Amino acid sequence: MKYFGPQHRDNLSKSAMGNTNALGMTPWNKGITIPENKKHYGNKNRLGQIQSLATRVKISESKTGKKWSGFYHLGVAFLRSSYQWKKWRKSVFERDNYTCRKCGAKSGQNHDGSIYLEAHHPTKVKDLFNTPFEKYIFNPDNGITLCKPCHLNITYA
Repeated sequence: MKYFGPQHRDNLSKSAMGNTNALGMTPWNKGITIPENKKHYGNKNRLGQIQSLATRVKISESKTGKKWSGFYHLGVAFLRSSYQWKKWRKSVFERDNYTCRKCGAKSGQNHDGSIYLEAHHPTKVKDLFNTPFEKYIFNPDNGITLCKPCHLNITYA
């Protein structure tokens, strides 16, 4: 911590006088009490307790309306951040010459460069998840280049 001399401390003290945001001043909310009905949300007896996995799954399903798909999404997130995935994606793009296989759009073809290409597995990664990665997931022959609109049409059609 930096040492300030007595003269400098006096100057700091004088400059802070009247400044309500300075250290040592009373905070704006001192003395204000929170009404009882605003203090706790939910059951006070369960406050701070950890819920079971089954309970958390039920809460998640009730909020999103979707069935919980297990830890698959965690595995896919880890997979897509891996070096092998990025290498596979780049090799698929280079093989297809950065061109969408469905509509023929090239990367950056629009005047504003807004064509975004994505590498697509014709077989869902979810179905390939328990197979040997090198043979199916990271094989460039098991991927095609699509622009974002074509990829959405194929995936959700």
